[in-house]
Amino acid sequence: MDWSGPACETIPTAPCDKTYYQYLGFGLHSGIDIPVSAGTELYAVADGRVVELSDKVTQGLGVVLFHPALKLKSIYWHNKENLV
Repeated sequence: MDWSGPACETIPTAPCDKTYYQYLGFGLHSGIDIPVSAGTELYAVADGRVVELSDKVTQGLGVVLFHPALKLKSIYWHNKENLV
């Protein structure tokens, strides 16, 4: 589910001028939510190591990877499971 769009797309009674995140009181975020079908496997953009792992359902299950060769981090959030 893409929660970065208008809240009314997720909850019909919610306002359309706020995102679902804003409606829940979390504010905006700078990420891009890409919805996929349940069971879709996600692959990292490059080899790297896990530097953060969230198992908090309230935040959403997530993994942050650091890619030494690219000198950047990639973030994978709103997962059903963290299988790394």
